[in-house]
Amino acid sequence: MASIQIEFQQIYHIPSLDLATVRNCAKSYLKEQKLGQSHHIECEIRFVDSNTIHQLNARYRGKNASTDVLSFPLWDKPQKALRDAPLHIGSIVINGETIQNGARANHRSVTSHICALVKHSIRHLAGKHHRE
Repeated sequence: MASIQIEFQQIYHIPSLDLATVRNCAKSYLKEQKLGQSHHIECEIRFVDSNTIHQLNARYRGKNASTDVLSFPLWDKPQKALRDAPLHIGSIVINGETIQNGARANHRSVTSHICALVKHSIRHLAGKHHRE
């Protein structure tokens, strides 16, 4: 049976964040994207500070600025998992310092705003881009 594993790493603590809801949101959206139906899927979500995401953005995207979220897919194209082996699709890095302002600006709770960022990032991990 297929399964989806979401791992969190909280380098930056976000008050009032409901990780269980974010995990369920990510799992549901992965299923909507037709991932995790026939094999085990793994995805990592990291919460970091503005300095860390700024450094990652500069190093991997050549942009000398902070951002709210980055996606790091492990594959250019969707891959098939080896039999009974999990398929790690990539990592999502979220700027914990900007979450409350972003949630407020979008009239959402902190958890809802993070779910929106996670959904956006999962599209990138699944190989889809902004114009698709």
